[in-house]
Amino acid sequence: MKCIVPVILFALLQNSVYSQKIYKTPNHIYLGELNQEPNDSIKSYTLKTNTLYSETNEDLKIFNYYLAKDKIILFSVFANRKSKNLWQLLDSSRIKNIESGRQLNDIYINAINQARYRPYDVLGNIKRQDIIPIVSIDGKYYMPAGFWLVEFFLVSQKATVYPNENAPCIINIASEPITLKAYTDKLKEINTGYRSHFTNPFYFYSPSSVFTHTPSIFRSFDTKFNKQHVYRFYTLNNSMIIADTYNFIRGIDRFAYIPGKGIVGGSFDFYFCRYGVTPDYARQVMDEAIMMAEELKEK
Repeated sequence: MKCIVPVILFALLQNSVYSQKIYKTPNHIYLGELNQEPNDSIKSYTLKTNTLYSETNEDLKIFNYYLAKDKIILFSVFANRKSKNLWQLLDSSRIKNIESGRQLNDIYINAINQARYRPYDVLGNIKRQDIIPIVSIDGKYYMPAGFWLVEFFLVSQKATVYPNENAPCIINIASEPITLKAYTDKLKEINTGYRSHFTNPFYFYSPSSVFTHTPSIFRSFDTKFNKQHVYRFYTLNNSMIIADTYNFIRGIDRFAYIPGKGIVGGSFDFYFCRYGVTPDYARQVMDEAIMMAEELKEK
């Protein structure tokens, strides 16, 4: 059987909404060769969409690219809705000016710093589409055949007093845990007129509330998956409705994280629930249901 050796490249698009001024021309950043998986730099996983979104039957590919032990860039590749293919052939003439990984690191540092200190208006810097994941198979280059998303995360292990102290890019495995249900119950307790937006796919999730006035990642609970310790998280943000396109700056709504393996599961309600709420949607949100990596399941 012929071995397929993918190479991950990433392209920065010209004139993107969220591109930095210093990137005036399209650049393709070479990030290394995947001789085998998993490796120290890139860990990829396959999610089966029908395990969470019953009306679908697609594969979803996520790549954890480690700039450093605590710096993760998550690339999520969604299958084309019509063809169901994840990848399409890319004309090699479009790949020019291959740069080193330093440029991607500079983008990451700039975005993370803005998200940590100015979280109100910078979600577009840490949840973006101006970086295209490109793979090579058998010497040919491929790009996503459908939708894709890039998200920047910084892993932390710092105790917190309040559960909302984590910026929307911080995966803090030592923060004070609170489940989404407990959060909702607390809101109802202090605000009898509160109407939850958690189960509306067009919203980020939460309007201003007792715990969060800015986007935050909450540690929910710890669990075991195939004998591995898993940290579970969810994201709460200010209300924002985007009905004419994918509200991708919501990003991965709920996710599972394993140290050393990265983000190994999650949900993308903004994408799969865009056109309406399924009968089980509200329950799935409050149960914090997610898709988990096929590679980590017991065979």
